[in-house]
Amino acid sequence: MFSLFFSLFFLLPQDFSQSFEGRIFYTKEIYSSADGRKIIDTVFTTFYIKKNIVRMDELDKTHKLLNYWLIDTKNQTVHALDPLHKRYRKMELTNSALSMPDGCEVIKSQNSKKINGYECLQWLVTNRDNNTQIAYWVANGEFNFFDEFLKIMFRSEKVSLYYLQIPESKGYFPMLTEERSLLREMRSRSYVNRIERTSLDENLFQIPKNWEYDRR
Repeated sequence: MFSLFFSLFFLLPQDFSQSFEGRIFYTKEIYSSADGRKIIDTVFTTFYIKKNIVRMDELDKTHKLLNYWLIDTKNQTVHALDPLHKRYRKMELTNSALSMPDGCEVIKSQNSKKINGYECLQWLVTNRDNNTQIAYWVANGEFNFFDEFLKIMFRSEKVSLYYLQIPESKGYFPMLTEERSLLREMRSRSYVNRIERTSLDENLFQIPKNWEYDRR
């Protein structure tokens, strides 16, 4: 099961008129702390983006849908949906501040490479106190949803918090993220398998009418 360690908070509406619309197929590999070459878990996620709404699908290793979330940043709502039991629930939002890590050094290097058809730049965030360096290979493709999406769904994860330290990041999306120790041992690796810029059906972002509200 894909665990989310987050709390949620209110966001101001944004202008998404020129934003990316389409699908992003994403994989995250988590490596053993004892052996930075051994993958101990793999998470598969598909993002659907349309205007101010992001749908995030959690998939199993056969790419079967397990759960999904609908995040509407304009209307300040998040719903968690359980397809197996046909249930959904609205998640409470709080306005607590982000707990940003101290001591991060940000370098926007001139290194570049092409990933998924996009010319990507390398942005590095190093935190010596936490023995961590994260390399983000980012593409500029009007991915205006991404920074605010991180603040909602992954606001306690190190990889997300470090990314949010980077100035002038609006419109960018990391096609490849590599988290390592300062001794270069791999901790996690996240990458886009495929990205599709396409018009999406509104029904993808609707709660099915016959599903039961979960009051737990």
